[in-house]
Amino acid sequence: MDNQGYYTSVGRKIGDFCIGFFGFWIINSALFGIINFLVFGTGVNIPSLVDDVIGIGGSILIIMLDILAIIYFFIKKRRFISIGMISSFAIPFLLVGACFLIIMGFSKF
Repeated sequence: MDNQGYYTSVGRKIGDFCIGFFGFWIINSALFGIINFLVFGTGVNIPSLVDDVIGIGGSILIIMLDILAIIYFFIKKRRFISIGMISSFAIPFLLVGACFLIIMGFSKF
């Protein structure tokens, strides 16, 4: 592997995983905050359709940037950043699914 020179210790792997895991939320929150400010915080009275286009278009743009970032870090052989980003996205869904199964299992439908 080409990245064996970079990942010389477990600490680098853990560090990259944490960058991907927590950086995903920090960067996405900042980008959503900017979009939210553009839609609601400018004080300009713009039509509702324009608000919707900016909001939905911005959300789609952020999702596409996330996917491109995951692919970019896999190509650059910093795979633990990509794994952290994927884990950061998947773990909440797994937790919600587990809670759903527990609740549905105890309710005896």
